[in-house]
Amino acid sequence: MGLRSNVAVVDTDRLLPPKRTRVSAKQRRTAGAASKAVAVIRVSTQAQEASGLGLEAQIEAIQAFAVDKGLELVGNYSDTASGKIAPADRPGMAQALADLAAGRAGVLLAARADRLTRVTADLYGLMDLSAREGWCIRTADGVVDTCSESGQLMAKVAGLFAEQERRLISARTSAALQAKKAQGHRLGRQVTTASGTRTRIRELRLAGTTMQGVAAILNEEGTTTVTGRPWSWQNVQRVCNSLQLDDQTALAAVRADDVLHRPNRRLHVPGSSST
Repeated sequence: MGLRSNVAVVDTDRLLPPKRTRVSAKQRRTAGAASKAVAVIRVSTQAQEASGLGLEAQIEAIQAFAVDKGLELVGNYSDTASGKIAPADRPGMAQALADLAAGRAGVLLAARADRLTRVTADLYGLMDLSAREGWCIRTADGVVDTCSESGQLMAKVAGLFAEQERRLISARTSAALQAKKAQGHRLGRQVTTASGTRTRIRELRLAGTTMQGVAAILNEEGTTTVTGRPWSWQNVQRVCNSLQLDDQTALAAVRADDVLHRPNRRLHVPGSSST
């Protein structure tokens, strides 16, 4: 005859306290900031900033996007700087990043990806920082939205296009400057030295006098720089560089004029008859 057990089976799950989902400090900090955004605006030149055209267009696009997506703008920062400068080195962007790190906002908002940066590596850096600190990057044109995986992929593609555009702009600018130089236009800032002093420096250098020697002679003759200070060999070198640019510009202008006014000449082939 078997023994009957009087031990009751106890449901231990009922005795244990309910499991609690652990929330990190980053999640608690950013939970209330998901609907808040800081806007960053960037123009490349002082002229764009003074005209207001570049700034106004970006502000309007950002405000319209924020209203459409239900975002509250808690900060608006602007920079006048090249897109090649690192985001953290631009005062406005640095303040926006500080707000995001402190949890005062959960979205970094710009009009376009190239307003954030034109360097792909810097865009990737912003994306990595946003992932670590728990905030998103969005652009008003809808191209960048790192709140989703597909958006992160699109952001990388947008970054590549932004960097390519920067390189094309740089190449076009360089080509335009070289074209102006070939036409005889002087590039670079001209050293503001009296013409008589420039002539004197040219004569002394052609005579074989060293930079230091030229400076000593000018000081002995009582000649000063445009700022009223004694001459140094560095001052002389700057004037000599300016004189060299003048000579190159004059030579380029002569060549351009010669090409422009050169009569059409037929190539004479020995043995052929002229008509």
